[in-house]
Amino acid sequence: MVILTLHGCLYYLYWILKGDFWKYALDWGTHSSISYLAGTFSLVFGWVLWATSIEWCRRKYFEVFYRCHLVCFVGFTAFAFMHYFWSWSYFLPGLLLYAGDVVMRSGQLGSLTAAGVVPPASEKSLEDASVVTLDIQATKDFKACPLHDIFLLFPSISRWQWHPFTLAAVEKTPGGNTLRVHIKHYGKFTGQLIHQLAAKQYLPVRVRSPVGEDAWQHSWKEYHTLLFIAGGVGISPLLCIIKDLISCQRAAQLDGDKKADFKGPKITLVWTCRNVQEFEMMDADVLKASEDWLTLKLFSTAKTIEGNSPLAKLSPSTEGDLQKLSRENSSSDQSAKSSSSKDLTSSPSTIQKISSALVFPMSSPFSFKGAVTRLQPDVLNNFHAAVIMSLAFIGGLLGTYLGAAEFGERSAYYEEAGIDDNRYSWITGLVWFFCQGIMALGLPYALAILPVKIYKMWRFKGEDVLSSADFVDARANFVPCIACSNRVTSFDGEMSIEITRSRPDIPEELLAVASVAQETAKSIGLPSQVGVYVAGPKALNQGVMNAVGQANGCCGGTSMGTSFVLHKATADL
Repeated sequence: MVILTLHGCLYYLYWILKGDFWKYALDWGTHSSISYLAGTFSLVFGWVLWATSIEWCRRKYFEVFYRCHLVCFVGFTAFAFMHYFWSWSYFLPGLLLYAGDVVMRSGQLGSLTAAGVVPPASEKSLEDASVVTLDIQATKDFKACPLHDIFLLFPSISRWQWHPFTLAAVEKTPGGNTLRVHIKHYGKFTGQLIHQLAAKQYLPVRVRSPVGEDAWQHSWKEYHTLLFIAGGVGISPLLCIIKDLISCQRAAQLDGDKKADFKGPKITLVWTCRNVQEFEMMDADVLKASEDWLTLKLFSTAKTIEGNSPLAKLSPSTEGDLQKLSRENSSSDQSAKSSSSKDLTSSPSTIQKISSALVFPMSSPFSFKGAVTRLQPDVLNNFHAAVIMSLAFIGGLLGTYLGAAEFGERSAYYEEAGIDDNRYSWITGLVWFFCQGIMALGLPYALAILPVKIYKMWRFKGEDVLSSADFVDARANFVPCIACSNRVTSFDGEMSIEITRSRPDIPEELLAVASVAQETAKSIGLPSQVGVYVAGPKALNQGVMNAVGQANGCCGGTSMGTSFVLHKATADL
């Protein structure tokens, strides 16, 4: 944008010095084949794109940022093509990559599914909770992994607002996969969402997700020792990594003789929260892992540590009350499950089963009577994604050919009629813009996305619909945690861990992990190396980055004899 701004401003300066500023600034191609006024419009759209991309605007006025980018991107590109019709030669490669990405994501825009809120373990009302947890049911072939971000749109709030969230868990469940996200009450949108979830347990949602599992997303598997440092709800991607490793451990332990096959890394998790209730994002599986390969250190920066639930007044040793509540919670879940299952099993026909499913009006043209299904990938695999991207490039080239053909025909007509074609050059740029855009988006959608949707609609069965029983089944083995006084305790009262009232000493944590890494490296005969993953607010990321630099012997620090490799697991918008 700096180069384009210099380009435009230097021309403005030249016209001012020449004394013909208004003559050229308002010219729409009458003096040459270049439309200077269209270039000014394009530059203004570009300035708006740049201004709304500043951090304070993105974070405080996300809707302004999002809508301006939708409108200004089209305005910037279209007027640039009209300003100089050969501009497509500069823009086309990047635009075709973007077109392929849009087509892959657009395959999921027409599919509506349901998001179910996970009831809080405490008796605190959902509207008073600082963090809520949502489950989204997906099919078995839906691929996702830790560090993936998904975009969610809730039509009951807005049909245009897409908001990004980081996956907190991807778990295999009886009917497929369960995607879990944690949402903190932060701003107008999340406030409206939590208010609606308090009134309705299930909400319609559209999901835009990445394609497949990228190899680089599994970078944590390259280390034998890991240090996770998180702040608040930023723990989501790190919890997802831990849950992924727990799933690998369970898979290795399915056969008792192969229990030793799981050789995961040793992980130290340092988690700091301002609100103690945020520690309830953990479940019992994470606490259980802390007895084996996970070292869990919880810190609270609150002035007083008081749980946000009525159970906060309980002492850590009052396990009888916790177990009593656990039995009551379990019995209520079983009651809900049996009730839902009864509705389904008592409906032998497809139509009867759909009548007991989750139904939202105007869900999708590809749904059956408004019934929603599990989240399905419209991009089947990496080969399918490559086909879509190839078709986007082929469509762009065909659009370029059509634009060139129109340009040749019109030039021949103007030459024969004796008309100066310079004043109509902007039309050539506009034709190229529409031909390339329509072909780059339409060809891959028509040949690679639409047939998949039609096939799925053709093979649709009543058993594929999503009901409340699917959410209950997915949480059958889910044991939540409760923040009680100065401890986090599993809901069944079997495990607990203490919360420290202070901020963590990052250099001290690096030193402690370095000693563990050196012992591990000595046993396996490899150099001592630690993967450091940080997830949280900007201040935490910066502090960890400085501490890691000093631990590696940079910035005046002293090397600890261990190599620390820093990874940023989350980023501010």
